[in-house]
Amino acid sequence: MTMNFRILKVSIVNLLGAAAGGNFRVIGYQKQAQEAFHIKDTDRSVQVFYAEGDYPKSAGSLNGPVMHDMTFNLDITVSKACKGDLATLENPASTAPQLQTALTNLKIAEDGVDDSWDECADLIYQILMDARNLDLGLDPIKVANRWVDRAIKDPLMTRGELVVLTGSMKLTCRMPEELLGEVGVPLMVFDTSLELDGDVIGKAGVYQEHDIVVEDTTGAIVLDPVSQNFLRAA
Repeated sequence: MTMNFRILKVSIVNLLGAAAGGNFRVIGYQKQAQEAFHIKDTDRSVQVFYAEGDYPKSAGSLNGPVMHDMTFNLDITVSKACKGDLATLENPASTAPQLQTALTNLKIAEDGVDDSWDECADLIYQILMDARNLDLGLDPIKVANRWVDRAIKDPLMTRGELVVLTGSMKLTCRMPEELLGEVGVPLMVFDTSLELDGDVIGKAGVYQEHDIVVEDTTGAIVLDPVSQNFLRAA
């Protein structure tokens, strides 16, 4: 049995991938290769991770189901070609005007990648919080408490001729999880009698609804529940 948090992760990947429209790539989405060529002068990718989960004892039972408060991280990576001359910035022999020009071009690239990250986060937020995606693509299976409640950026980095900006968004939600176990079966009730040689009473020691019933030809003898003595019925 696959737990729901794993099923939901796949659904989030497919939901984002189907709605990306070539604006970003979703790692793990099957159609990402066809989508990638639409992206020009920028490379934006999103990867979905199950980050943590809480199983509140007050919202479950020992035999299941239990409630699972899930947290997913959506890691965003944006890169943009730097039009500045990084070699000039790293060359001790560069003149001041050369350094100034190279630095200006680098700042323009950094500003561009920052805007690109913001745009990507904007798109992701709108997809996940769209009212039509209340169940994050699992409809008719219900997802509760769906909410994107955090976005954070990391410091800018340069990688060769690229300026790279990473960050993440946090998605939380709740779903029930079933537990494995044996399926119970009803208890069997045994009705046993003792037949004694030479006993005119007949049946003795018949267990029936927590009372002992003894029968003979003249009437029933029952165990009085209060005195615990055998009484003959009228």
